[in-house]
Amino acid sequence: MAMTFREFVEYLLWSLYVRERAHPEAGGAFFDLSESIAALDDAVAPQWLYDATRVLETRGLVRPILALGGYAAAALTGEGRLEVEDDLAKPDSVVYRFAQRDELTAALERIDSGEQVEPTAQEQRAPVLDLLGELELSVDHLGVSDDEKEDLRTDIETVRLQLGKHEPNVDVIAGVLERVRRYRGLTAPVGRILALLYP
Repeated sequence: MAMTFREFVEYLLWSLYVRERAHPEAGGAFFDLSESIAALDDAVAPQWLYDATRVLETRGLVRPILALGGYAAAALTGEGRLEVEDDLAKPDSVVYRFAQRDELTAALERIDSGEQVEPTAQEQRAPVLDLLGELELSVDHLGVSDDEKEDLRTDIETVRLQLGKHEPNVDVIAGVLERVRRYRGLTAPVGRILALLYP
């Protein structure tokens, strides 16, 4: 059965707790949340990572780093640690159920990222670049002329080039993506890209 968003939020919080305890020298450090997701068997939508991190931040349970392109990292707050420890004492809690999965706990403990490392621009933007590749495939299936398809590919390449810059022009990216989004078959993938670029 697929994980619910509520379970995913609880999982992210618990995963930070496990990873922090596995690296006691790094208490209060930021951890790359995509690594917590990699330990899961369940696939989750890329937007869930941003949304869940925002939920945890709003509740005062984490301090996040959310970067252009989909990169997300977080550090537990004292309130976050207390929340997990309270839930670990409740057998009916989602956190308690995750903690009973020894293989998942072990996978999180093995992740070796206990230091606060500044991600490269490429690492930060990788989720969006992956989605741009999917968007290009969607263009191939549009019922428009070859010239229109070529224009759309050029627009996508413009976004890719902007994301390759040290400081991308977010206005140019937004303008190009808004134009591309007008095509019926491209609305959903462009929406996912915009959600990552402008959370």
